[in-house]
Amino acid sequence: MTAFEYLNRFGYLHSVADVRGRSKECLREVGLYEHGDERISTFSKGMKQRLGIARCLLNDPELVIMDEPLTALDPNGKTDVIDLITRMRDRGATVILSSHELRYMDDLCDRLCILKNGELVENGTPESIVHKAGSLSHYKVLLKRPLTNEDILRAQFPEIVELSCLNNLLHLEVDGGADFEKRFLRFLLDNDIEFTVQSHQLDRIYSDYFREAEE
Repeated sequence: MTAFEYLNRFGYLHSVADVRGRSKECLREVGLYEHGDERISTFSKGMKQRLGIARCLLNDPELVIMDEPLTALDPNGKTDVIDLITRMRDRGATVILSSHELRYMDDLCDRLCILKNGELVENGTPESIVHKAGSLSHYKVLLKRPLTNEDILRAQFPEIVELSCLNNLLHLEVDGGADFEKRFLRFLLDNDIEFTVQSHQLDRIYSDYFREAEE
């Protein structure tokens, strides 16, 4: 089955007007228009995720529910899917998604819920959840080459309380500074420092809830 045939089938099931035209519009919106006549079995994981989103867009729903939409995607695939989800949200759709990719959720979501053993243990805006967990934010960043001068970082970012680097893994504890992440990542990019974000504040909060359950 091709991507175009797949969307047509769901369009007919939902009684979408001008199914063929709408299917083409949705393929174009998710960047798959040129692949519309290709078999879905040849698609990459990211392409299949985008096709699933195109299916969601067919009947312009008010509510979209997604389960782990970022799983198994490469960085470019994640960026594409996040952009599509953002556009759905900005058009007025309510998007409910489950994800363990928490580092992307604070910018993507208006509200977060954390479940433990099937029970709701936290509910609020990303900012309120982080604030409730404590004033210090924790980050781990894997550098592609050694950090030559820690003092430069400390001088550039006075909100850094603790800084250590072992085997190119940079550990940071940060006090306040709501825009710290953007400024810090911009600093790394401007100085041609290659890096991978290993953990995020929301990852730590999520882990803390489950660590408490094990103790």
